[in-house]
Amino acid sequence: MKRMQTLKKIARVLVYLLPVATLFGAYAGLPVANVTLQNVILVLLGVCLVIYCVKRRGFKLPLGHAAPYAAVFIWMVLYGALSLLWVKNVNYSRGIFLYQMLGIAGVLCITGALKERKHLLRFLDVLTVCYVLVVGFGVFEIFTGHFVFNPSNDQLYLKNAYDLYFPYVTFNNTNDYATYILLFFPFAAYTLTERLRGFGGKAAATVLFAAAMFTMFNADPRILYFAIGLVAVAFFVCMAFKKGGRPYIRTMVGMLAAGVASIAVLGGSMLIKASVFAHEINSINMSNHSVSERTMLMFASLRMIPASHFLGVGVGNAAMLMGYFSGSIKPFNVHNMTLQLLAEYGILVWVPYVLMLVCMAVRFFRFRGGTFRSNALASLCFALVCGLPIIGIASADMTHIAAIWPVFGLFFASLNVLYPCRAPAKGNEARKLLFISFIDFGDFASGSSVRPQRMAQAFGRLGYEVTVLSGLQNRKRERWARVWRVWRTLRDNVPDFCYVEPPSGPFFNLCDHLLLLRLWANGVPIGLFYRDAYWKFADWWGVKGPKRWGLTLMHLFDLLIFRITCTVLFFPTQSMADLFAFPRKTVLPPAGMETPVLPHAPSGKALYVGGVSSFYGTDMLLNAFAILNEELRKPVHLTVVCREKEMGDFFEPYLGRTWLTVLHRSGDTALAPLYAENDVALYPSRPDRYMDFCMPVKLFEYLSRALPVVCTDCTEAARFVRENGVGVVTPYNPREYALAVAALFDEPERLRALRAHCVEALREKHLWRHRAEQAARDILHLDPLQDALPVTQTD
Repeated sequence: MKRMQTLKKIARVLVYLLPVATLFGAYAGLPVANVTLQNVILVLLGVCLVIYCVKRRGFKLPLGHAAPYAAVFIWMVLYGALSLLWVKNVNYSRGIFLYQMLGIAGVLCITGALKERKHLLRFLDVLTVCYVLVVGFGVFEIFTGHFVFNPSNDQLYLKNAYDLYFPYVTFNNTNDYATYILLFFPFAAYTLTERLRGFGGKAAATVLFAAAMFTMFNADPRILYFAIGLVAVAFFVCMAFKKGGRPYIRTMVGMLAAGVASIAVLGGSMLIKASVFAHEINSINMSNHSVSERTMLMFASLRMIPASHFLGVGVGNAAMLMGYFSGSIKPFNVHNMTLQLLAEYGILVWVPYVLMLVCMAVRFFRFRGGTFRSNALASLCFALVCGLPIIGIASADMTHIAAIWPVFGLFFASLNVLYPCRAPAKGNEARKLLFISFIDFGDFASGSSVRPQRMAQAFGRLGYEVTVLSGLQNRKRERWARVWRVWRTLRDNVPDFCYVEPPSGPFFNLCDHLLLLRLWANGVPIGLFYRDAYWKFADWWGVKGPKRWGLTLMHLFDLLIFRITCTVLFFPTQSMADLFAFPRKTVLPPAGMETPVLPHAPSGKALYVGGVSSFYGTDMLLNAFAILNEELRKPVHLTVVCREKEMGDFFEPYLGRTWLTVLHRSGDTALAPLYAENDVALYPSRPDRYMDFCMPVKLFEYLSRALPVVCTDCTEAARFVRENGVGVVTPYNPREYALAVAALFDEPERLRALRAHCVEALREKHLWRHRAEQAARDILHLDPLQDALPVTQTD
């Protein structure tokens, strides 16, 4: 534990250095292979992550509530790597991709390390120091024309409209400098007012605002003038809706007025000459070269989008293709971050990115904190998110500015600070369970619908607070709505663990995959019962052609998500578990219910409940009872309960025989009289590779009614019958099966003993309560010698 804490502290210190590394990293690093300070820090953070995952025995990024938003950037990296396959200039695009990937890595590191308010403030302390240095260097360069970091752009030695030099510091051009100044000033001002309380903090923030705006106006970023107004208005509007925020608006407006006045004092006639500033504003029209150029870039980028079938022209490829889509433009960057993402990455990345911005803005706007400090943090994040699309127009390529990427990390870290994620309770302290199923509760028509409901009831009777997500996945709109309701509750009510009863087929709705990923990102241990593997067997799976390939890919994608998110996978039998390679898997077979069993004298009746097909041995079963009654002269009546639509031609030769009754019933209430009046139950399935690893729920339904089972030699079912002494096993042969049934009725004492074994085996280890206890132990890593919680009821 101490080593893990030390590792987290080291990682946090490295993250604190990221503002310095991203800003000045190009001028500090290793002399070998042009390795910058930023690269060194990110590599060290990667090493810390690897050690953390090894210690935790699983890969996991501790991103908290920001995980869904951070996933957008992870998806951007994956899609960007894929897009390198169709770019024009692979070397150039690879360089852009690596640059963006480093920026995204920094974002994820900031998000994972700054989980508490004090950590965020320490990071902001370093950021503010860097910001003050940038402003200071900018002022120095404006008045002296001496550039500290030796700019490579000769135009920066020219003078601007105010007869002063352009600020540069460590950026490629003045627009990049102005973008940095605007994006990070709110965080710097917030830090100063936090650290220097009272008048001192306000005065320091005002002076910094004056100096920062002075340097930004000298950088001549006319488009950002609108962004400044938008960000300011958005901040004040958001604060007005915060609890207790309105009284502070007057203070904020006063600080803004003081800052503007300070700019006038600082710049004097050089900056606030009415004619010069008015000319700057009036120049923002189509006659201006910068405006007309950006307009042509916008139209050229819009032409790329349908030309690439909305899949994007590839990361970094928009600049290379600009000449193909506009004859008047040479290869040039898009000068619009939002549009650039759409042109280069396509709608598969652009839509999640826009949704991320919208969702973040909503979360920040709706935040209602108890203190002014929290409200101010949420409001400034809201304002910056709203202004980001316009701010992204100023720079040539905002994704290529290493110092800008931390702003997304600050958004995500602020979300985690404002909406702290409750860590799931561990071990015996766990109480809250999220139970995910894919059926409608209340329907017991089939075995696949019985198990989820029995397990949910068993967890509840063990004392857990069970929240059930149910609903068929083919009702897509309803399923998405139900998952969304659960998703929203995770903001404030994270479960302690999760148990999943998936469908027999693959997940049809992406929302279910995303929910598992969200739970995993929040640190919720997940156990999933993998119900069936019929898709691995051609004889059982009646799907052919392209549909089969598609469904197989869906199954494989499910398995990938399960491998990432699940703590443990449960299988009905060991034979089925052996078909899959998972780090942690165990057997969790079906179970039965403890029901009153009245004394029963043998009446010569046998019962089969289930499907009708050659795989289920229906033809062999009917032939066996024909031999039993007509050849061996043993009067044993057979009752078959099945679906009417499944009957087919199996029963035609036997209909009208006195020893056969066919019924169509379902549900406990309808079947209870049949269980009570019959002496034995039948399991006649044909052994094959699939049936050998199956463990049917009906076998345990028979057990619950104290019905001994006559079972064919399917591997797992036969093993269960033998080990628990609840029936007899016979080869898959009509005569052998008939002889096994006859032998049971010839020995009434043996039949009564088997009924007693059924009751005893059920009570000792085969109730649904036992399965729920085992599942909780395996998911929560509990001591196997003690129950997860005291049992409050029996089944």
